[in-house]
Amino acid sequence: MPDSLPEAVQTVNKARRLAKAYETVFGPEGKRGVDQDLVWADIESFCYAHRLCLEGKPDGDLSNNYLMNEGRRSFYIRARGMLVRAILPVPSPLRISRKAKPNP
Repeated sequence: MPDSLPEAVQTVNKARRLAKAYETVFGPEGKRGVDQDLVWADIESFCYAHRLCLEGKPDGDLSNNYLMNEGRRSFYIRARGMLVRAILPVPSPLRISRKAKPNP
C-alpha cells in the first residue's frame, strides 16, 4: 500500500483487506463449499454461538469454564463480524476539507 495515502485511508484499506481474507477462508454466507460449511458448523458448536456460555461444575462454580466459553464466543463473534464486513460496500475515499477560518 503506498505510503502517500492518508493514514485513515490506509487503515480502511487494511480493515477491508482483512475482512476479505476472512471471507476467503470461511466463505461468504450461502456460498460456502462443503468443507467450509463443515468447519463453520464446528466453530459454531465449539464456540457456543447459539447457546448460553454458562457451564459450571455440579457445585455451581462457573469461574473457569465461563471464561473459557466466553473466549470461544468472542472468536466466533469476531469471525462472523468480519464476514459481515466483507459484504459491505467499499467505503468511498475520505475527503479532507479545510475548516473555514473564523471571522474576527
